[in-house]
Amino acid sequence: MLFNFVIGFLVGILALLSIVLNFICLFVMKNTTRMLERPSSYFVINLLIADMLQAVTVLPLYTLRNSNISNQFWKGVMCDGFRFSNMVTFYVSALGVPLIALDRLIGAACVFQHRFFMKKRIVMIAITTCWIYVLTLCIIPFFSSDPPNKFTDEINNRCIYNPTDAWTLSMLIINCFLPYILILLSYKYFVKFLRKMKSIRIIKSNQKIRSDRVKRTNKIAKISILISICYGVLNGPSVFYYILDTICPETCFPRDFKNSLFKRCIEFIIKYLAFSNSLAPPLIYCFSHKEFLLRLQSITRILKKRKEPVVNNHNAVETINN
Repeated sequence: MLFNFVIGFLVGILALLSIVLNFICLFVMKNTTRMLERPSSYFVINLLIADMLQAVTVLPLYTLRNSNISNQFWKGVMCDGFRFSNMVTFYVSALGVPLIALDRLIGAACVFQHRFFMKKRIVMIAITTCWIYVLTLCIIPFFSSDPPNKFTDEINNRCIYNPTDAWTLSMLIINCFLPYILILLSYKYFVKFLRKMKSIRIIKSNQKIRSDRVKRTNKIAKISILISICYGVLNGPSVFYYILDTICPETCFPRDFKNSLFKRCIEFIIKYLAFSNSLAPPLIYCFSHKEFLLRLQSITRILKKRKEPVVNNHNAVETINN
């Protein structure tokens, strides 16, 4: 009972922070024409939306799934709802980071022609394809599941959504592990490219314009690299744990590990780290972006000014009445 209360409290705080931060970022970007004119911004918006959905659906369902619900039907609904929404948001986020890396790689290779290659239509097609791909794959466990065995816990027995070992392993390797390797390789090339760019002499008349573009590209790339590092650090333990749990549940863990409190603690810590990844894009990209902060301050001032006349009119009415 105490363990469930601690889970609910910590997850509730994380959900609240994630909703507030992601909403602020989405609101500011939606009301900033200059940001919306950049196709690359939509890759970040995609991550923010996935993280917002995780905070609104996955985290509350996770808390409810771990609560003491007596009705078996609703236990199953909470379990299936959590697993499906968690898979969708997790893999959209997992593939959203490589999309940002690919965009930055193109930006590095074509610093001055990037905006001609990356049109808004192409970006939207890539994001839509990502969602369709993830949704299609994540529906499969509703119709195909492994038969229960002695290592199947009580939760698995009441869930319709039971991914097979083959599905879990292939999803983790193809959609998490391999894309992250590609991210590291792309950023390695990116760093080499920027170093090479600094050594190239630029025509004097265009030096300032080109230099500013290279600096802006370099800054955005550093932010993207930081997001990717956070993704690896926060999601890495979850990926490796569930790969081991799928490949060798008998030999990789002690016999008394199944259904133990220690297992619940380990899985909660791993999941909480993965859930915390929803804070990375708003904190790293938005609140460390100078243009975003300036726009946020501008919107805040506008909202304050809108409230001032209402207060003044109210005071004027009180003065007349007196």
